[in-house]
Amino acid sequence: MTPAQMEHFYDAALTAGSILSGFLGTFLSFRIQREASYYRQPGQKLKESILIDLSQFPISLLLILLGTVCSVVFGIITPLLASAHAERVFSPITTLAGIIASLILAGAYFFAEMFHYRMFRICDKEWRQEGWIVTCGIVLAVLPFILLRT
Repeated sequence: MTPAQMEHFYDAALTAGSILSGFLGTFLSFRIQREASYYRQPGQKLKESILIDLSQFPISLLLILLGTVCSVVFGIITPLLASAHAERVFSPITTLAGIIASLILAGAYFFAEMFHYRMFRICDKEWRQEGWIVTCGIVLAVLPFILLRT
């Protein structure tokens, strides 16, 4: 790649990474806020709260956390360092693989949540059976790193 192409690539990666990080960060914040309200809610008086303890943090939350971290590292930090002409920590292929991996992790998270809330009506057993979705999501997220390296 020429220096102009590299600059264009990292500009595009920064744009994509920023949008993805903003989306994932907002969704993660929404999820944490929602579950916190299921844990404790305000009572009749403003200074008291009622313990409900109905919050659920299923294993699929790991996917959205990993996706958010991945999008920030590969979609914001890496392109910013490259745009500042700092020493490249990752190659453009690794940056691209990281952004694709964060998209895969986000998709796997939504699929795991739909499975958790029995939207597919596949199984009526405990949430521990979602472990295969998390494993597949992480494996699929690693694939771009492997496939784009060769």
